[in-house]
Amino acid sequence: MKIEKSNLSIVSGKYFEEVYNHNNYLIEFNENKSDYPLPVAVIYFSSSGIYYPNTIDAFKKAFIDTENKFEFYKSDLKIKADKNIYIRDIAKQFYITGISKQLPSMDAVIDFLKEQTEGYELYTVGSSAGAYAAALAGCILGAKLIYCFSGYFDLNVIDTKTWFYIDKFKNDSNKSKYFNLIEYIKGSSSYIIYFYPGQLPNDVEQSQFIKNLDHVISIKMDSNVHGLCCSRSAVKCLMKMESGEAIRRMKDFSVKYSNQVIKNSTLIKYLYKNKWFFYYTKDIIDTILKQLNRILKKIYSGYIAK
Repeated sequence: MKIEKSNLSIVSGKYFEEVYNHNNYLIEFNENKSDYPLPVAVIYFSSSGIYYPNTIDAFKKAFIDTENKFEFYKSDLKIKADKNIYIRDIAKQFYITGISKQLPSMDAVIDFLKEQTEGYELYTVGSSAGAYAAALAGCILGAKLIYCFSGYFDLNVIDTKTWFYIDKFKNDSNKSKYFNLIEYIKGSSSYIIYFYPGQLPNDVEQSQFIKNLDHVISIKMDSNVHGLCCSRSAVKCLMKMESGEAIRRMKDFSVKYSNQVIKNSTLIKYLYKNKWFFYYTKDIIDTILKQLNRILKKIYSGYIAK
């Protein structure tokens, strides 16, 4: 997503300072506990799409007028867990300045998350900048499995006009040490299931940094959507699986369709077998309904404005 220089993410001002002084995380415990030997904790990292456009009104609506604005919070894409942790970077700059005044760096965030997930089997989830954070925190904390959608793995090659904190903090070793995640991923035993859109050059470039790495299962989707670039039904199916089964099945899938660009129908066929057409059709209908809902909201907003 390209953001014009005149309309960059908000990183200062009274509203920003007010929200940056909040926790910017949410922790929930679930009554329907997981069935695994260890209790399960899942960390969901929000992306830079948490508010849009980059205006004061949109920022205020997302974080001041709305309660608990976190990606994945109200989503049906969930891993069955005893503890859900939702994290957001209101600066929308790859968590370079952490999430709050209390946790002003990625090191501080990771230390906090280590305390919160001690004794749990850990999963991390994110898309785009949230996938970057999920990969980083997941590898350092020893996550069992990381779900990564359209992730970034080297910030040194991305647009520094949009992501201006990269230039601002490139000489600050405490913050820039996480700009490149390759060594952290190589040194980790955490598995990453990684989906990326094969029609977007920037995503394809990022995919090359982790190509053929151990513990990374890369799936190149036939998509021009940055973020959740694959079927929601497929993701839901994977997230319901025990981690070992999800890893095994996606390993088998990546071998079977090695070096191919994957269509949603192919992925759903593999996961759902004889029931695939129902879920494929459901995805299409859900997408159409969401688009109609967005259109109606815009029409309604315009009507109210008049």
